[in-house]
Amino acid sequence: MRRGLAALLLAGCTYQAGSYRPPVGMAGYQPARGATRLAIGCVDLAVSQRVVDDAEGGLAVQYEFGNRCEQPQVIDLATVRVVGRTADQREIPLHAYDPDSELTPLELDGKSWGAEAVLYRDELGADVRQVCVDVASIVHADAARLVCIAAERHAVATAAGAEGGR
Repeated sequence: MRRGLAALLLAGCTYQAGSYRPPVGMAGYQPARGATRLAIGCVDLAVSQRVVDDAEGGLAVQYEFGNRCEQPQVIDLATVRVVGRTADQREIPLHAYDPDSELTPLELDGKSWGAEAVLYRDELGADVRQVCVDVASIVHADAARLVCIAAERHAVATAAGAEGGR
């Protein structure tokens, strides 16, 4: 009886393939709405934009990932290829804002789940309308697979701008 109960509890604490949700027990986590969901090999990925307050006008991408397999899988948000597309379809390289060098490739244990938001900026200050992520590069897959999402900027009012509006 105890062994069966322990197995049931353990099963509830692992990632369920294709669910795109955290395991039971992660109370309070709100999954991204309107995310593009896809599977690449053993990894289920959900990609969406996350609106953030950034004085520099950066764009944040929310990544959620679940390992549907038993063996660990590499999740590499440090070298993922991300570009911004302008209204005239020019592609502008976007760079992760990582001043403390925290982004490094990590192994996601079998049947585990994780999430991370990464802020991206372009050096040209272009009017980016779409953010395109090569999701295959997150798991070191060979063939590129672009997922593009609408870009929403949420600018922070500066003290001078707030004063001038009175």
